[in-house]
Amino acid sequence: MTKGGLSAYVWLLPVITEIARARGVGLYGYPKYLSDINFSTNEGNIEGKVTVDGQGLLTMNGAILPTNKREVMKSQSYSIFDRVPLVTTILMDPFEQGVSGIKMRFL
Repeated sequence: MTKGGLSAYVWLLPVITEIARARGVGLYGYPKYLSDINFSTNEGNIEGKVTVDGQGLLTMNGAILPTNKREVMKSQSYSIFDRVPLVTTILMDPFEQGVSGIKMRFL
């Protein structure tokens, strides 16, 4: 990921604020919707849960990793806006980052 880049098609994108939803839909055509996103930690692990209208959508968990400074990374995301395919190039300058496999389960 850090050397070859990362590409992803944005199918669903939960966010927690109306401004994030409106800008993502209006500027990039992302299929954003309002949701609750909560994280908890316990014994070196972190777990996240996404709910929409009080109904669970997915959970994910993984180990909390030591992090270090990374170089600028480039990625691309793909979406569709008004039936037109879009590609967005994203440059990320992470302060610190750790990479690990996560377990994800749709509810």
